[in-house]
Amino acid sequence: MKRGGQKILIVENDAVQALDLEGKLKKWGYSVLETAATAAEAVECAKTHAPHLVVMDIMLSESKDGLYAARAIRNNGGHMPIIFLTAFDKFATPASKIGFFSFLNKDVGDDILRQTVKVAIEHFNYMQEVADARSVGEARVLEEEYIRKLISAKVFAILRKRPTSLQPKHANVAVGFVDIRGFTKLSNTIQIEQMNKVLELYFTSVCRAVTEHNGFVDKFIGDAVMWFHHGKEPEYICEAIIAVACDILYGLKSLNGQIKEKCHTAIKLNLGIGLAYGQCAVGIFGAPEHRIQYSVIGPPVNMAARMCSLAGENEICIGDRIIDHCKLTMNRVGFKAVKGFEYRVEVRKVVLPKESKRVVGESEVIASKSFKGDMKLKPRSNNKKDASVKRK
Repeated sequence: MKRGGQKILIVENDAVQALDLEGKLKKWGYSVLETAATAAEAVECAKTHAPHLVVMDIMLSESKDGLYAARAIRNNGGHMPIIFLTAFDKFATPASKIGFFSFLNKDVGDDILRQTVKVAIEHFNYMQEVADARSVGEARVLEEEYIRKLISAKVFAILRKRPTSLQPKHANVAVGFVDIRGFTKLSNTIQIEQMNKVLELYFTSVCRAVTEHNGFVDKFIGDAVMWFHHGKEPEYICEAIIAVACDILYGLKSLNGQIKEKCHTAIKLNLGIGLAYGQCAVGIFGAPEHRIQYSVIGPPVNMAARMCSLAGENEICIGDRIIDHCKLTMNRVGFKAVKGFEYRVEVRKVVLPKESKRVVGESEVIASKSFKGDMKLKPRSNNKKDASVKRK
C-alpha cells in the first residue's frame, strides 16, 4: 500500500499541536483523515472511516479522555494500531490494559515519532494482508516475510527447516552486555538527530563484532546491547564471547572517528562490557500473536548485566564460572556481593591484549594476538598475593 493511501486519525484537543502533527505526517507522505478534539468525535470517526492508525492524546476536551476513546474504539471492533502521544507518563499503566502500539512523550524527537509511525503502519498492513490472503500458502509467505524482520537470518533458517527445534531448552550459554558510559549526560548535550546517528553507528559496530564470531544479538535496551553464544563446548563459547568483547573495544577508535565524520561532533564514546557463563534456557520466547524472539533466560543473563555495571570505561568485567575459561591476563577485583545471587561472586577484569595487524586483500584488519586456537587452559591460581592471573 502506498503511503498516500494510509489514513491516520489525529485525536488532539490543542489546535496548535494538532496542526503541527498534521503537518509532519503529511510531510512524511501520510494522509490525515481529520482531527478529533473529543473522545466522542474520535470514536465516531474511527467507526466511520476505519483509519490505518490513530495518534491520540490522552487529555482531551470534555469529560471523556483518550483512554475512554481507545477502549470504545476497541469495543467497536477497531483493531488499528494506536499511538498514545501525551505529556503524562502516569497514564502508561492504564493505557497498557487497553492495548496500544506505542506510548510516546510529546517531547519525543521527530525521528523517533516518524519511525514509530512507519513501523505501526507496516504492522497494520501486514495484519491486513494476512487477513485478506486467499490461501494458506499466501499467508505463510507473508508470515515468513514478517518473521524475517524480527529474528536473524540464521535463526529463521533453523526455524523454517525444523519449527520445533527452537523450543526453549537448557544449554551452555555465554552472555554479554555492553553499554555507553555516561549516556544520559551525553544525550543531553547533542541534538536528537545526532544521537540517532551515533546509536546507529554504535549498534552497527557491536553487531558486526558479534556476528563475526557466530554470536546472536538478543536485544537493544536503551544504549545497551545484549548478545549470547551457546554450544556444547564451554571453552569455545567463552573464548568466542571474550573475542567479541575485545573486538568491540578494538573498534572503538574507528567508531569514534566515524562519529566525528558523520555526526559532526567531537564526542568520544567510552564503553563498559560484562560477560558471564552458565546454564540458560535458550529458544523462542514471546507472544506468538504479537512478537517472538530468539533469546536466553537464566542466571548468567543477570550476572552479565551486573558485571557490565561494575566495568569501568573501556573495561571488560567477568564473573564466576567464565573465569575458568578465560585465557587472557586478568586483574583481580575480589569477591563481590551481586544482587540476585546468594553467594559472593569472584570478579575479574580482562586485560585487553595488544593488537596485531594482518592484511586481507587490500584491507588492514586489527586482531588480537591471543586468539590463535592453540592455547591450553590453566586452573585458577590460588595465590592471593598476585594482582593478576595470566592464561597462556
